[in-house]
Amino acid sequence: MFARKYRIHAILILSVLIIIFVPQFTNKPDKATSAAAVAAATDFLQLVDAGRYADSWQLAAGYLRKKIPREEWVKKLKKIRSTYGPLIKRNLEDVNFTAAVKELPEQKLILLKYASTFKLKAMSEVVTVIQGTDDHWLVIGYFIQ
Repeated sequence: MFARKYRIHAILILSVLIIIFVPQFTNKPDKATSAAAVAAATDFLQLVDAGRYADSWQLAAGYLRKKIPREEWVKKLKKIRSTYGPLIKRNLEDVNFTAAVKELPEQKLILLKYASTFKLKAMSEVVTVIQGTDDHWLVIGYFIQ
């Protein structure tokens, strides 16, 4: 195959190519980006868990606030959370980049999926965060499936 003296070069070149191209084919953000997105989602979810739905709406991205009025947001969250009961535990299952929103094609979005156990039922919670202009991540969507 390769002469012995060229094997190390081939291994180094292959390693560099893997380091460069593998992240592009996976949909995972790097650790720092992931940590920032998780922190934003955690702050938001703590407000929701505490029943502070209006505060969670206020903390969300402007896009969400434009799409859903605060009163409607509070009403929907009260209904959903009363259906499932209080949160017992939540585990982060997955963090991935996701497709851009049609109205925000240039924005980076990350989808965080949690396995959540509520008093009355186990469900999946999905939080979508968007990178703001100041590089802070803000919640743009929250769903219980």
